[in-house]
Amino acid sequence: MTALRASLFVLSALVVSEGAAGRVPAALAQQPRPEVALTAVERDTVLADAYLDEPVRALIERARAARGRMDTTLQSFEVTWRERAYLGLDAERLRRERLLFRQERAARVHWRQGDERIVRWLGIRQQSAFGRAEEDPEITFAFLDPSSDRLFLGDVWAVHPLADTAAVHYRYRSGDTLQIHLPALDRAVTMVEVVVEPREARFNLVAASLWLDLETALLVRAVYRPARDFDLEKDQPEEAGDVPRFLKPIRFATDWAVIEYGLQEFRWWLPSRMAFKGRGRIASAATFPLEVEWSFDEYVMNAPQTLDPGEDLPVGWERVVLQGDSAQDGWRARRRRMRERNGASDAEDVELTPAEMDDPDAESDHSDAGTAIVILPPREILENSPELPEPIGTGEPLFSPEEVRAARSQLEGIELPPEAAGRPSLIGPVSMLRYNRVEALSLGLGVSVPTGAHTALRVKGRFGVADLYPNGELYFGRTTERGEIGFAVYRRLDPIGDWGNPLGLANSFNALVLGTDDGQYFRATGVEVSAGRVLSQLRLDGRLFAERQRTAEKNTDVSLANLISGNKFQPVLQADSGDVVGLSTRLRVWSSPESPGPAISGTLWGELGGGDFEYARVAGSTAAVLPLGHRFGTAIELGAGIAGGTVPAQRRYYLGGPYTLRGYETGARQGEDFWMGRFEFAALLGQVDRFGPARAIRLVGFFDAGWAGESFSTEGYALAVGGGVSLLDGLFRIDLAKGLNDGGVWRLYFYGDGLF
Repeated sequence: MTALRASLFVLSALVVSEGAAGRVPAALAQQPRPEVALTAVERDTVLADAYLDEPVRALIERARAARGRMDTTLQSFEVTWRERAYLGLDAERLRRERLLFRQERAARVHWRQGDERIVRWLGIRQQSAFGRAEEDPEITFAFLDPSSDRLFLGDVWAVHPLADTAAVHYRYRSGDTLQIHLPALDRAVTMVEVVVEPREARFNLVAASLWLDLETALLVRAVYRPARDFDLEKDQPEEAGDVPRFLKPIRFATDWAVIEYGLQEFRWWLPSRMAFKGRGRIASAATFPLEVEWSFDEYVMNAPQTLDPGEDLPVGWERVVLQGDSAQDGWRARRRRMRERNGASDAEDVELTPAEMDDPDAESDHSDAGTAIVILPPREILENSPELPEPIGTGEPLFSPEEVRAARSQLEGIELPPEAAGRPSLIGPVSMLRYNRVEALSLGLGVSVPTGAHTALRVKGRFGVADLYPNGELYFGRTTERGEIGFAVYRRLDPIGDWGNPLGLANSFNALVLGTDDGQYFRATGVEVSAGRVLSQLRLDGRLFAERQRTAEKNTDVSLANLISGNKFQPVLQADSGDVVGLSTRLRVWSSPESPGPAISGTLWGELGGGDFEYARVAGSTAAVLPLGHRFGTAIELGAGIAGGTVPAQRRYYLGGPYTLRGYETGARQGEDFWMGRFEFAALLGQVDRFGPARAIRLVGFFDAGWAGESFSTEGYALAVGGGVSLLDGLFRIDLAKGLNDGGVWRLYFYGDGLF
């Protein structure tokens, strides 16, 4: 897990709470954040508009009194808790979404008054892009206490809507009323909705729809989200200082969180199900969908515990007694430390008390922390347990799509205060460095000036060492977690072609080190209106532009390969100069990495242009990755496109390079029409088991074929073969390929976002 934690450090503050987001990798855990301290004057102040109607005032006062109240008739219960969690790397800018981490866990938990818990783990299964993860039994289950925070918020990160001081930060109004008839009791349960509106746009305030049992004033259902998205620089500035500038901004948007309680034996409200969904974003480069579900089943009320056999454990099982604060966190680290200290065998009890903790504050304030007994079977039993839920994406969701839509609708109906604009931030210079045969080393610098909660003015400048040609952009846009829209005036170097990112880091490395620049370029000066929208596994982008286009020339042959062997860059393809007004669109779809069957992705794109060139073009490609057992897999990609009218050179199709025809330089096949096909066969290296192979390293063999010309044909097609290494499920690829036509030579490629 070390590599995963390091790679996800910048997301460490994105999970809203242990209760609302489950216990996903430790690198994602939110640090405790105390409730806002209020003065005595604030505590005694109730603003005139805090309660928008008198019934809601009375209900909230009763709910505050009920919060934390213990029902003495409930002495104990046992419950089966199940969790499934998923963290991915989004496909907004990739061909498909990648799995970073997933987790399924199940435990039988006994709770008894006096704050004693017995946890018997039934199953733990974890998987990451780096391989199978170590089992993680570190969770407190404190939320099962009937007197605990029923919203799973407490003092972790938000001001609780039912806290004594909450009226300073929220407004309350009555909502709907719902009656549920209970035939067994011949009576109805009445639930009343309270709508909670935050007064300020702060991450530690929530917008919520709370449903309370009218008779007991207990919370039985909640739909909520933070009043604004998490922003690392605003909400944890001390952590933001340790994050490199090119990774900023770091934000997390909570789509929704839902918690429901069930009426057990028609008497006690206890947790029933919980789900959370959100999306983290690092700069403008990557997004990370996060989804967690909890379920609570098979309650047994006021019965003796059946989980702890004492010392009579089977060989290989562990029983750990946690005292004081150690019952709340650090289970794994403390267990290992004590086992190393005492030399305990797998079947022996290991008791950790506050006095034995390495923490210098371990003995402070432990009297009420309680006791937890944790029983852990061997790993093989945990991973093969039939009690484990199916991974997210393969089984039925805990909340149906209709329920999710209803939850979203409830949240959209809650008025949120406007956000204040942030501070200006610097763009670059590290993130704007690039290298190619037109500019050589290109240096850039910019500034982003927020003008509102989701709007910003951005100014960038760039200068190439070899071409001495200044470029720049002035952009104004609005961005949300689901898309963006903006207007720009620009003068820039643009890539010719439809695949890859010639101006990105991978091609800059190839150009500087290997002397192989796989991009073709032209210069553009103009204005544009652009928009993008993400909807589940779909992204739609559009661009309306008016620009002057002209050719770009090669201005350098400097590379490490040139210094060693004298290899020179190939010339840049000559673009046609002219003025163009056009509209371009691109639609991308992909399947969830947890969906059964092949991983499918596809792109459809097109463009209409007028002015000095009048043309139309449309093309598409689709790819499928099919596992063959746990160790092997195949992938295939097919693509085709046509163009018509007066098509300028910069709008023809160019095949060659890592994304079309490996073993050939870009433009080896070109024309107004094209077709291509690519086939790959991959074998996993390293650990493989029935619950998910490591996706860290694959060996890949491949075969490419393609043609481009003026009308569809098979004459003059090109073939290529080769092999390579895939890292982290294709996020990084190293390929060696040879073209079989035109006296092809072996070519080495470093690139990202491969089929495998």
